[in-house]
Amino acid sequence: MNYCIDAETFLNIWLKYYPPDIFMGVWKGLENLVASGELGTVEPVLEELLEKSPPIHSWVKKRIKMIHPVSYEINEILSEFNKKHSKLINDLNKTSRSLLFALAFAKINDLKIISLHEHNSKLLEFCSIENLELISVSQLSREQAWAFRMLNFW
Repeated sequence: MNYCIDAETFLNIWLKYYPPDIFMGVWKGLENLVASGELGTVEPVLEELLEKSPPIHSWVKKRIKMIHPVSYEINEILSEFNKKHSKLINDLNKTSRSLLFALAFAKINDLKIISLHEHNSKLLEFCSIENLELISVSQLSREQAWAFRMLNFW
């Protein structure tokens, strides 16, 4: 596995930046990453998506291979995060309830975090301290050599 993703990023990709009815290639690429075992996330992300967007929740749930349970190791990392970064943690919890679980999952598995939080200075600071790498969907597309063409544009 190379990548993980949090609920807020799923929401922003689906609803704002890369809706599946327009950017089918992005979603096919994500689906291929799931199928190959390269993209994963944790159960709290799925739970948060159920509350915030049933269509996204349904898409993720159909790709159950990507969902990992909250392990003892994740809880240990979360405890460490809380001890080392209590002020940052409070700010990050305002972004998404599942974000810290995804960050802990990424830390344990040495994963890149697909994120649209590039303007969240608290998250950038946290990831810098913890040596976690955030990448955008554009960076992911380049790494995976995804290329998209607009058909029937004119």
